[in-house]
Amino acid sequence: MPVKEKKNENIKRLIKWIWGLFLFGIVFGIIFIITIRSNLGNLYGDFPSYRSLENPKSELSSLLFSADNVLLGSYYRKNRSQIEYKDLSAELINTLVFTEDYRFYNHSGISFPDLLRVAVKTILLQQKDAGGGSTITQQLAKNLFKTRTDLNDGKLNNVPGLGILIIKIKEMIMAVELEKNFTKKEILAMFLNTIEFGGNSYGIKVATQTFFNKIPAEINYQEAACLVAMVNKPTRFNPVRNPEIALEKRNQILRKISNYNVLTEEEVDSLTQLPIELNYKVDSHNEGLATYFRSYIRDWLMNWCGQNGYDLWEDGLRIYTTIDSRMQQYAEYLIMEGFLYNIPTEE
Repeated sequence: MPVKEKKNENIKRLIKWIWGLFLFGIVFGIIFIITIRSNLGNLYGDFPSYRSLENPKSELSSLLFSADNVLLGSYYRKNRSQIEYKDLSAELINTLVFTEDYRFYNHSGISFPDLLRVAVKTILLQQKDAGGGSTITQQLAKNLFKTRTDLNDGKLNNVPGLGILIIKIKEMIMAVELEKNFTKKEILAMFLNTIEFGGNSYGIKVATQTFFNKIPAEINYQEAACLVAMVNKPTRFNPVRNPEIALEKRNQILRKISNYNVLTEEEVDSLTQLPIELNYKVDSHNEGLATYFRSYIRDWLMNWCGQNGYDLWEDGLRIYTTIDSRMQQYAEYLIMEGFLYNIPTEE
């Protein structure tokens, strides 16, 4: 056989091998994903049911209200209250999206350009800090379904070296399912509801109250940057524990979002000169109105919940009482002033 023909034959054989490997990779990948999604034999750890993906739940504080609709206190293991997208400031939404996932509105749960970027930087360039490739929806899946617990409790020991890869694939599948079931606005609100901010603050509503004594709709850009900095590292970038590091990270985020025309250079220069102004206060069961009443009624509520199949500490109940907050406040004021101890009695 002539050398030229032999060379052409080798090229054709190589092309066939490449196509064969490519097709094998596709088939293997499909089978691998189906095996994970179907939770076959629990080989790759737990996977949420379709019902759980359609109606995911988080632990929520149960709220105790007075007769005049004033919040008296709450019962919780993790202090978390739900908010909706309409309750969020535009500044908070913009800061989150352009910091964590600027392609958020253009993907269906997975950002392949970001995955490719991370793969190239990590594998080819061997950079330790390649940035994150997970979308906001993938991070929501991780938070909602506690996907990383399979690595900690040994459920993936039967697939050594592949644990984190399997977790990532599971989060991608969950992210696609979540995108099918919820709007982008709902996903953003759900994600902010699941974040742990430290100081027993779970979810954005409690976090804004704890750190700034504000509701989420009142948060400005510099405050939003502080909160978004804690999304993945709540301890390191906590402005109470590490004020200098938190300030530096806040300013980095402000500069980053200015690249997307959210802020002008002048606004960034102005905002980065400002200190972090906190109004920090951790919620306490022993403070506020009617503390004795709240403790007294807790036992009755726990008994009622046990009889009716509820968990007082995580089911997000709304409990209304007959106490009038104005009269209660006045009574507590009189006691503090000692007036009720000196009331004359008729003989």
